[in-house]
Amino acid sequence: MAATILFSAGCRKPDSEIDHLSQVLALKPGSSVADVGAGSGEVSIAIAARVQPGGKVYATEIDPELLRKIRNGAGKVPGGIIVPVVATQHDTGLARDCCDAIFLRDVYHHLTDPIDIDRSLYIAMRPGGRLAIIDFEPTPVAGPPPPGVPSNRGGHGVPKRIVEEELTKSGFRLTDTLEWPISRTIQHYCMVFVKPPALTSRMSGSIEKERGDRSFDRLFASLTAGSYSNISTVRATSPAFIARKASFTSSSLPWRLTMSSRLMRPWR
Repeated sequence: MAATILFSAGCRKPDSEIDHLSQVLALKPGSSVADVGAGSGEVSIAIAARVQPGGKVYATEIDPELLRKIRNGAGKVPGGIIVPVVATQHDTGLARDCCDAIFLRDVYHHLTDPIDIDRSLYIAMRPGGRLAIIDFEPTPVAGPPPPGVPSNRGGHGVPKRIVEEELTKSGFRLTDTLEWPISRTIQHYCMVFVKPPALTSRMSGSIEKERGDRSFDRLFASLTAGSYSNISTVRATSPAFIARKASFTSSSLPWRLTMSSRLMRPWR
């Protein structure tokens, strides 16, 4: 059953989790958003209305039965807006630069290979795109940890500091952390990350100055090709680059989600 949004069309404030998620991700008509670990696709279907017309919702899953449900639900949404994507434990299955926004809802603490998934998220995200991680700190209430997850989780859940550390290493920058009250028993958070603007555009001034430096030219070539493996070598061997290197800077909400019916309740 698709999630239903209950709100007034003329309301100035967000009425549901989908409203909040759309605001956090800056969704608008024409946006491309990915629901990674989409389950049966209920949230994907609910958020599809926020990117129409002209948008896309990529619903990724590794479970064949859940993918079947996603395909069934997607077929009921006109325009081919929802695109089912086959993922693996190591890859989201998303194409390079396909997304303006991505969210993982109660998924990150299940990842058995978060480093590779984070890399896949970064590759799929367009520069300036937003990533929302909705999850919770480890708690006994949630039961034992999912099988195969890294031991540093400390239980069923994932600490915010671990999420920030892993995604920052992949290239994302944390911009905000919000309370996300979708459960009466477990306190959730929403961590919002952004993929910084393309390195090549931010380094254009430095590149122009260092045209005569072969090491710097090699760095530029590797960046435009999407390879970052030789950056440390160039930094170590190019004094000109070191001298002129660019700097890369890179409340509780009154709504709840009824988990059994997936209905978004209005503000109270």
